[in-house]
Amino acid sequence: MLRSKRTIIILTILIIIAASFVVYRNCISEEGIFDNVLNGRSYNIYEIQKPISFTAFIEPDWIPENENEVIELNKEIGKAGRVEIILENVMHRGNDIYFSFNAKPFISFHDGEFLYHYEFNEDGAATSYFLADAYNVYDKNSNKIDVGQKGFGPISKFSFGIEIKNYDAIKEGFTLEFNGGILYRYTHKLR
Repeated sequence: MLRSKRTIIILTILIIIAASFVVYRNCISEEGIFDNVLNGRSYNIYEIQKPISFTAFIEPDWIPENENEVIELNKEIGKAGRVEIILENVMHRGNDIYFSFNAKPFISFHDGEFLYHYEFNEDGAATSYFLADAYNVYDKNSNKIDVGQKGFGPISKFSFGIEIKNYDAIKEGFTLEFNGGILYRYTHKLR
């Protein structure tokens, strides 16, 4: 009898722990909250700015010289509202120098902000939002440099490449003007 009571207590504790973990992961963690926001569960979403704009100087030390070299940076280079714009890494891919960014969302249970490359439609679907001139790059003498490959997503990530033939124009650093993505705010429906 004592053994079965102990087993029931242990099983009850394990079920409570498992249920707490599921609730935390799906509803309280930043990842769970953001997933609920993007999927329209329990949150209202409002457009703040379309497109967002920021200007940043890309330092010469952040530009790799050698093929297959990757410089991991994870440096904040700008802000859009409460969202931090992060230069994650820069890769010398042989044919180009490729710059990868992320917009770190501001997440809390009640409200937050995030950058997204999609427009939310009334029917719950999302439509890609892309501007052809989202990236403008200028060398130290304010000469415009062509941007090659461009990427958007997943979620708040974006990237672009500068062809290797333009390496000499950017090796001393350059100015990036970004105009793209949509800044959203969300609020919890129970608020």
